[in-house]
Amino acid sequence: MDLVYRGAQETVVWLGLGSDKAERALPKLEAMAEDAEEKNGMPPMSVDDWLDLGDIFSRAWLGRAWMIQEVALSTNPVVLVGKQAIHWDSVGHAAFMIGASNALVGLFAVGPGLQQITLATGVNHAIRLQILREWCRGHSSSFREILPVSSADFSADITGTTPSVALVRLLLGSSGFSASVPRDKIYALSGISNFIARGQGVPSMTLEVDYHSSKETVLYRLGSQLFRQTQSLRLLPLAGNASRRTISQLPSWIPAWDGVNTPIMGGFYSNIRPINACKAAPGLKPTFNIDDTLRRLQVQTVSPDIDCIKEVGETFSELWAGKFMKCIRMLLHGGRIYPFTNQPIVEAFWRTLIMDWDMTHRPAPDHVADSFSDWVHLATLNALFANQPSNPFLQDLFDTLEHLFVLANPRDSTKKLPTSSTMLEAYFASYGVPYGEKSQLESPEQRQATVQKLAKGAAAFQCLFKQSILPGRRLVRTVGGYLCLAPLQAIVGDRVMIVSGCPAT
Repeated sequence: MDLVYRGAQETVVWLGLGSDKAERALPKLEAMAEDAEEKNGMPPMSVDDWLDLGDIFSRAWLGRAWMIQEVALSTNPVVLVGKQAIHWDSVGHAAFMIGASNALVGLFAVGPGLQQITLATGVNHAIRLQILREWCRGHSSSFREILPVSSADFSADITGTTPSVALVRLLLGSSGFSASVPRDKIYALSGISNFIARGQGVPSMTLEVDYHSSKETVLYRLGSQLFRQTQSLRLLPLAGNASRRTISQLPSWIPAWDGVNTPIMGGFYSNIRPINACKAAPGLKPTFNIDDTLRRLQVQTVSPDIDCIKEVGETFSELWAGKFMKCIRMLLHGGRIYPFTNQPIVEAFWRTLIMDWDMTHRPAPDHVADSFSDWVHLATLNALFANQPSNPFLQDLFDTLEHLFVLANPRDSTKKLPTSSTMLEAYFASYGVPYGEKSQLESPEQRQATVQKLAKGAAAFQCLFKQSILPGRRLVRTVGGYLCLAPLQAIVGDRVMIVSGCPAT
């Protein structure tokens, strides 16, 4: 198919029937695209403007794996919506501007308490489609200066020009795209892989199209082939139970390419300083072999730094429901300062939750820290309401969160956790009863506005949190005192090796 799309003068992409929103959205996308290479920032956008764009970006075509080659390889892809047409590059460049402005996080607060998940997901898909398109364009890309394609290669730090390296980059770059038959996601990328191989002057990667064997067998063949050809263990962080949507019989060391948002080390792993968990000497090459009979990867390690899980935290749904006492007890056991990074324990806690290994901002940026504060205030309110039926007396109700308030009052140097006094005021305010500094009754509209303000403030952290922990992870604390994310299946006593994180200052 790569020869077909590269040879076509024009490729028409049918997005579906037109609508009033689509009719308004297309001119906005064209205007944004015209400014994408020059302006730094978004034009003013109203809620209605975003909802109009949502009619385009929420269409299912954007997330289909088979459609990637239509955009990436075509010389002139044109999008048709009803009777209206727009060049794909206008859609892709507009998506670039939305992503560069960090508006994706803000989209989760658009509208009356609604989270525009389909809109944000569609924009993310469009960004990835355009990155792959610019990557295939190479030096002819008009974005080669302001968007260095080489740094957006999703290589997971696997270097080389072999076809297998190109396929890894494509699989990571298309994370989030899906196919009705999961293995089709791999086959759908073969045309792009062949095109890249020809450009590099290397043989194409041989992929056997197999619809008779099980999915696990197909993935095992591909995974073992990638390990052998790349001779890199950088593939390991892309595998594991935490990177999969469902439990399967696939060996844990084989990547499933399920489209989970955030592997243990994401596609931009090359931009992150890894922790040398094995304490290996510089330049030491990995030594491993694959036993195909047992489907086992045998790796020689050097003085591995193995730790053991001591405490296990709650799942995402439990945390949002206000059931977070296991996590709070972990922090109480850890002291005020997290010794491995010299951060306040509360900051180390929430930055671990969102897998934030930014080494340049210590302490954390105020806007992210404030968003966490709003989020945990909402979660604490949820906890009070959930515990109220079994604790009708106020003192008993607040005693259920005693560990949180002990942590917040004397031990939280960041002052981002809710104290008992602030939660008393918020609790009474939720019923319109004056308390503390508030001396007047509040109307239902005022109470609703207060909650919505908190929700909008919490949206940024909530978005980052969902990306990191929803794909089957929870917080754990090791015997050595490390806070880290582990698969949901992890239990106390499991032996672990920490493979990535934020080093000390």
